Amino acid sequence: MGKWCFLPYDFDTGLGINNEGSLVFGYELEDIDQVAGADVYNGQHSVLWTNLRQAYFEEIKAMYQTLRSTGKLSYEDTERRFEEHQAKWPEAVFNEDAYFKYLAPLIEDNSAAYLSMLQGSKAEQRKWWLYNRYRYLDSKYNAGDALSDVITVRGYAKADITVTPYADIYASVKYGSYLVQQRALRGNSYTLICPLDNVNDTEIYIYSASQLKDVGDLSGLMVGYAEFALATKLQSLKLGDASADYSNTNLTDLHLGNNVLLRTLDVRNCPNLTQAVDVSGCTNLEHVYFDGTGITGLLLPVGGILKTLHLPATITNLTIRNQASLTDLSIPSYAGISTLRLENVSSAVDSKAILQAVPANSRVRLIGIDWAAGDADTLMAIIALLDTMRGLDEAGNNTDMAQVSGTISVDTVTGAQLAEIAGKYPDIRVAYEHVTSNLYFYNEDGSTLLYTQAIVDGGNGTYSGSTPTKASTAQYSYSFAGWSKKPGGTADSTALQAVTADRSVYAAFTSVVRKYTVYFYNGSTLLQRVDNVPYGGSATYTGDTPVSSEGSAEDYPFEGWQPTGKNITGNTSCYAQFGSPLEEKEIADDWATIIANIDNGTYKTKYKIGNYKPLDLGAEGIINMQIAALDKDECADGSGTAPITWIGKELLASMHEMNPGVVKNADGTYLEGTGSVGGWEKCEMRSYLKSTIKPLIPTVVKSRIVEVVKTQDANNINQEKYTQTTRDDVWIPYGGELKSKYKVLYPKTENILKAIVGTDVSADWWSRIAKPNNVSDYIYIKANAPGQFIDFISDSSILTKGVCLCFCT
Repeated sequence: MGKWCFLPYDFDTGLGINNEGSLVFGYELEDIDQVAGADVYNGQHSVLWTNLRQAYFEEIKAMYQTLRSTGKLSYEDTERRFEEHQAKWPEAVFNEDAYFKYLAPLIEDNSAAYLSMLQGSKAEQRKWWLYNRYRYLDSKYNAGDALSDVITVRGYAKADITVTPYADIYASVKYGSYLVQQRALRGNSYTLICPLDNVNDTEIYIYSASQLKDVGDLSGLMVGYAEFALATKLQSLKLGDASADYSNTNLTDLHLGNNVLLRTLDVRNCPNLTQAVDVSGCTNLEHVYFDGTGITGLLLPVGGILKTLHLPATITNLTIRNQASLTDLSIPSYAGISTLRLENVSSAVDSKAILQAVPANSRVRLIGIDWAAGDADTLMAIIALLDTMRGLDEAGNNTDMAQVSGTISVDTVTGAQLAEIAGKYPDIRVAYEHVTSNLYFYNEDGSTLLYTQAIVDGGNGTYSGSTPTKASTAQYSYSFAGWSKKPGGTADSTALQAVTADRSVYAAFTSVVRKYTVYFYNGSTLLQRVDNVPYGGSATYTGDTPVSSEGSAEDYPFEGWQPTGKNITGNTSCYAQFGSPLEEKEIADDWATIIANIDNGTYKTKYKIGNYKPLDLGAEGIINMQIAALDKDECADGSGTAPITWIGKELLASMHEMNPGVVKNADGTYLEGTGSVGGWEKCEMRSYLKSTIKPLIPTVVKSRIVEVVKTQDANNINQEKYTQTTRDDVWIPYGGELKSKYKVLYPKTENILKAIVGTDVSADWWSRIAKPNNVSDYIYIKANAPGQFIDFISDSSILTKGVCLCFCT
């Protein structure tokens, strides 16, 4: 059964076929051309068509320019129409058509005459043919893309331009306002004669720039401005000349783009070209000549096949990256370079010599170096030179140090030098024949160098100094054990072996716990000695319980040792500690109860030295009367001792003089009751206490005050010291009495400090002692700051000072 279908005949026809359907016509052919001896256009010899071509060329040209400039005729529009028309048919139709017309004859009749046409829809062939056809016609009629596809230069001297097209075009050069054209075949050179008599700052346009392979030698034009960015197929560009007689002072601007086929660039002897030129888009450059220019930098492609690079001494930025084929680098001087970036360049580029020639503080990035230093001094001189430079990172950002990687070869180097280089420039590999490493022997913590040994090629070390020592601590004594690789570490048997780089080792020690002796004392009496107590251990006292020399075990119970004898850290003396009858707290009982407890004899068990009870003295304030002693003061009637002695914690509100000023009698003696004559017994202070202060004491207390015996120093009428005894109910104390008779209450000197009632600042206060052999002064207790030594000094009796009330019940 047969298969029938309708096919669009010649729907896959390619552009450029002849009447027999063969692809023989190129995009550059015109109706006057022949191919293989046959006319391209059968009517090309017609008188009509000949006359039309000759008579209306300018009109045809103008019409084409209009159609192109208005967008009514374009490659894009033409191709779109083809695409849209063919898009109505699926690819399967083209496959069936190809089988029917090209494959079936081959299979069935063994005929391959049309097999070359088996190209599907011919879309890609059409795009290629149409694109180049438009470029060709644009160049012929100086229209469309040819007008914007241009090389622009400004000429300052008359010269002809010779172009070699990359493709078939009409070569076109516009000298000023004169357009010179010539039909040109690809690969052939054509000289377009300059029609101007004078060229001076003249704009020159070379059209169809992207279709040109070469524009010849332009040096004769003495080019000023030059723009070649669109000449993407240009393979050679010559704007200057190597001749010593040549100098083009006009060229100041040179611009290139992605001229990927450009092999040679010659701009020699154009001294006023001072810009930094960008040729980074010219990725296949092989030979670049900027000798005799004033450029400061040349931005090269990052990688390529560059072989020759000639630059002027004005260069400040020398950057060459990934150019392994470079064999000819010429720069008259490197003194002006401030940025040096050489990455993976050929050995013909002496990067070390360039580094040594650039000024200090330059930005340096050298990647892939392979230098020979010879000896270690030269190596370190190179490192010192690098230290004077700054750097660039991969992105071109500034760094504080030069960035260098690669290899430096040297015969012999030390481990210290290797360590220094690695610390500064970790990407530099030092290739050496021999390495001398220093082995440094330190004390345990590394603070003192004991000995240094030089070791070649990884040998073992040997210590030859004096045996290290370590001072004993309270806990340990030490003995030398060997060497460690870290400060304070334990001995390591490998510490001195295979020293391939500088190494520091540290003395290591073993420790033994020290032992001590503990002594137990009661006062100055040694009670027991315990030997061989290890550091941190404890000693135990096994003797009889110590007894205080101050009194009975009941009043002064044994409370332990100070220090305790535990956690021993050295030879230790431990002293027996005893409790005290001192208890400083307010008495809860009222005064009547206190008196009752005195009467029934229970006061000794209920009250302790240091207990106190407020006593309201009216205008003189509420004074805390403190127990200074129990059964200590002798009763004046001889009946025994007073049960409780009270001393005010505070001073009375009113300060008072001790006595009127001293009076001298006519016979040279002094009057008792003045100054310090007659002492406490005769002084006005004693009378003041009896007549003024005692009446202020509440009756419940005042009625039970016991008169006691007091003794103190006084001066007689002849200014001679003597000891007097008095009977007193109310009285003031003196320092010696406080520190002896009442020492339980006043164990330290600073406890004697007292403040005026209602204040917290200590004040001077009188004692009842006359200054020996001085008829004017009494001793007083000076108000020092807390914790300071209290002075017992004298002052005139007529001065007012604080009053400390005392009595016994």
